[in-house]
Amino acid sequence: MSDIPGFAAPVYRSLTQPQLLGGVSQRFFICVLAGMVITGLWCLVVPGLWPGLLLGLAAYVVVWSGTQYDTEFFEILVEHVQHKERYEG
Repeated sequence: MSDIPGFAAPVYRSLTQPQLLGGVSQRFFICVLAGMVITGLWCLVVPGLWPGLLLGLAAYVVVWSGTQYDTEFFEILVEHVQHKERYEG
């Protein structure tokens, strides 16, 4: 297909690429950030909860690495977890 001379339409990257925060989907980033902030504040009261912060960081790294492979990784993971199999017999 050839271009028509004199006609051009700019396409911005924001229209063709998903919006990511910190390299992961916005929904996951906000959930992990909120969870880590709440756990971090709770660690000030109960010092034995530091593994919760490490768990949040590990979850972020796993989803970040999956998002580098496929930008819809987290959304597909959520759909997979919520899927209920029904057998009609």
